[in-house]
Amino acid sequence: MTHDEPSSYEVFGQNDLSYYRGLPRELKPLANYESKSKLSFYALKSEVTVGHSRDVNVGVTQMYDILHLTELARFRNADTVMNDALFPTLSEAEAKADSDWGCSVCVIESTSRYGGVYFKDFFEAARRGENEFEATFIPAYLHLDYQMEVPDRFTLTVAERSLMSQHSLPITHMVWRRAEQAKYAKNPALFRQNYPLTWEESWVLPSGTERVLSDDLLEVLERGLRPGKRMMVDGAGLHDMVGGPLEVWEKPVDGVFYDMGVDIASGKGYEGDKTVVEVVRRGTLEQVAEMVTVMDPASKEFEEIMYWTGMVYNSAQIVPDVTGGWGWALLSALQRRSYPSIWQPRKRYDAKERISTNIGFRYSRDTKRELVNNMVLLVRQRSPQVHSTYLYNEMVSFLEVGRGEWDAAPGMNDDAINAYMLALMGSFDDDNVPSYSELESEKESVWIPEYKSFDFDEELTKTRQKNTFGHAGWEWL
Repeated sequence: MTHDEPSSYEVFGQNDLSYYRGLPRELKPLANYESKSKLSFYALKSEVTVGHSRDVNVGVTQMYDILHLTELARFRNADTVMNDALFPTLSEAEAKADSDWGCSVCVIESTSRYGGVYFKDFFEAARRGENEFEATFIPAYLHLDYQMEVPDRFTLTVAERSLMSQHSLPITHMVWRRAEQAKYAKNPALFRQNYPLTWEESWVLPSGTERVLSDDLLEVLERGLRPGKRMMVDGAGLHDMVGGPLEVWEKPVDGVFYDMGVDIASGKGYEGDKTVVEVVRRGTLEQVAEMVTVMDPASKEFEEIMYWTGMVYNSAQIVPDVTGGWGWALLSALQRRSYPSIWQPRKRYDAKERISTNIGFRYSRDTKRELVNNMVLLVRQRSPQVHSTYLYNEMVSFLEVGRGEWDAAPGMNDDAINAYMLALMGSFDDDNVPSYSELESEKESVWIPEYKSFDFDEELTKTRQKNTFGHAGWEWL
């Protein structure tokens, strides 16, 4: 089993099918069925199948004797797939009397990968003897490819001698290590991650990982940090409240548009992700209000705060994340109450960038890329004021993990920066709309011709006087 569908077919084709087809005739059992995902041997009452972690029902209704999982650190929903779908399928039958085979075998192998929390915790539990698995880490120096012949007059540095002694490294690996490490002169941490000597070294950030926002941009943003005022919002507007759900830096200003990004979590306690609301002023993109809460997103209280926050900020355009499902409850509530401004996605690859009839933001690889690129572009060009320390800390720890992937650093969240990016996307899409005050001034400056009654005889006389050709007796009319 692999982490995604394309990899499952590739691994099955290159390994299982190739191995089967290469067997000597006398050892090769008759396959009654062969496809890109299954080999069936009716005479043996056995089959080999391949699956992937994107299928949360993989293995359901089956019973396996041998289970091989590769790249567990890349599995999505690893906890659900392993505990609900795969582990229950392992057979607990006793070995047959005429066989040395035990009941079941499960082999899990994976490279360490940032974000693979389930694999990391599972492996470390095995090392502590807290589950039925045996944990084995294979360091880089055991690979035959990572050895080189020792050249004449090769001497070790003090640091190399210390490393060699600490890990009992062969001299052939030290030769290879020096040559290879020279390629990573600007990023030695990356070398340790790619060729780890210990389990702990294998969990440094992956190759290509870097901050989304550079140090110079973060330095500019840091200057705007300051505490806001805790407030409550309802139909009467904003009012001071100790411990209120909203932190406000600027109350709504008449004639100004606002955009409101909402990143919704399930509200299952303080340990997990939080629901975050970020309100920005369109044009300047200044952060004017924020809410960080573990409130139940399906509650009436949450609905009231969302509705009135938007209404108080001049019917702010609300950009909710609807990917995980909780956003739909908010959308339904807003629509029932005829909320006037809910963000609609643009068709980015359309020549006229027409507006979709859908509402709400849905995450995908492409839309996440648009969201991040838009945020970086606006922060670079406009240097918006960010006041919240909570949001700023997430900006500092927001990383590009490989190509086209973004995530929070270990131990950090990305709920606030996601809400902020949603607000910026709404502001960017409608930034060409003038403010209320600009609309009023434009209306006053529009020239409207004054109506005047038309006297045909008078106009005919004027025309005759103006259009003579200068010849006696000749007139235009």
